[in-house]
Amino acid sequence: MFITFAAVSAALLVLAAGALLIVRTVWPAYRGAGAAPDGGPSAGRRRPGEVAAVRWRWAGIAAGLAGAALMARVGSLGLGLLLAAPVFGSGVLVGALVGELARPAPGGPVRSAGLRVRRAVDYVPRVLGAVVVLATVILVGLTCVTTAVAGPDDLGRAGRALTCVSGPVSSSYAPWPGRYYTVPGMALIALGLIAAAVAVRRVVRRPQSAADVAVDDAQRRRSAEVVVAAAGVSVLTPLTGFALTAGLALDTLGYQCGGGGWSATGRALTGLAIGAFAATAWCGACLLVPGRGRGRRLG
Repeated sequence: MFITFAAVSAALLVLAAGALLIVRTVWPAYRGAGAAPDGGPSAGRRRPGEVAAVRWRWAGIAAGLAGAALMARVGSLGLGLLLAAPVFGSGVLVGALVGELARPAPGGPVRSAGLRVRRAVDYVPRVLGAVVVLATVILVGLTCVTTAVAGPDDLGRAGRALTCVSGPVSSSYAPWPGRYYTVPGMALIALGLIAAAVAVRRVVRRPQSAADVAVDDAQRRRSAEVVVAAAGVSVLTPLTGFALTAGLALDTLGYQCGGGGWSATGRALTGLAIGAFAATAWCGACLLVPGRGRGRRLG
């Protein structure tokens, strides 16, 4: 049943991401200097380094998909499905980082460099970045609570069930996002976020020629968007699963144990899961199609 639910969720996620791809395709384009209608550098002005970076980016997406599929098959009791999203995000982040490292340094007989101080906030999409940061904070808080109250399931596996006692009656619900799921999941997510920070730093700090600054800035914005979107998939997918699982458990046990606002908390967590699911689909769309919103002038 759990596998069927995961398969249905994955299908809905693909459909939602496809719908958002259409939205991003028809969104009003950024018309800054050196930018194509997709908000990135125009095809005619792409340098060999940008072509290599894009190829590595897609190689990372392909590797992430393969790793996620493998992880989903080898994990037991839903753990593999939980870890599949961070594995996918890590593959994308590695591809993006290698692509940035593969860009050649500015060269030529005469080289010049600008004196502008580049910052991560100049390139990271503000809304997308804020969503990922907020989701990370919520995920950390949620997993701390669910891990603290988790207990063993009926087979004695620690951190897989939630138990409540109402008079002489004891009721349990599994699966529950306790340490059986949260410890390996959060460890992998933490590694992915570290990789994202390293990739963003590389995007910002790599050398820049004073020529074609607008084209270079467009390339950096797209690279930063891919990195943040991959981090978003790594964070938001587990948040969706944790919140939905905890919400169903609390709503179910609320009728058996009563009081304490269990059912109300469960419905709130279910609403959180729906919001995180939508945000995951948006991050997936951002990975595949460059943003077409209005860009920010740097300088």
